[in-house]
Amino acid sequence: MSRCVLLALSVPAFSCLGASGSETAPAPVVRASQMARYLVSQQKSQEAVELLTRVLRRFPDSAELLVRRGQIRTYVEQNDAACDDFKLALQSATFYFSVPLGLPS
Repeated sequence: MSRCVLLALSVPAFSCLGASGSETAPAPVVRASQMARYLVSQQKSQEAVELLTRVLRRFPDSAELLVRRGQIRTYVEQNDAACDDFKLALQSATFYFSVPLGLPS
């Protein structure tokens, strides 16, 4: 298993903020992310990936959607594609990541 997939599995959740640190993602991005989570809960992971792929055509730099799609692809063992999503999310200049690792401060 690649290192980026192992990293994704070790991180319980990603919180994406706008570049200023306080902005939120556009409403369609938030809705797509929520709908994808719902589809996964209904054992419709491939539909969730397809939904996120469609919305990413409109918001290609959305780290939130890329991370969500990567998480789902990891879940369905599409590890190479998941790794690509995580790499693209990290390269995105649109969002910063706040990653809760549970480490002491």
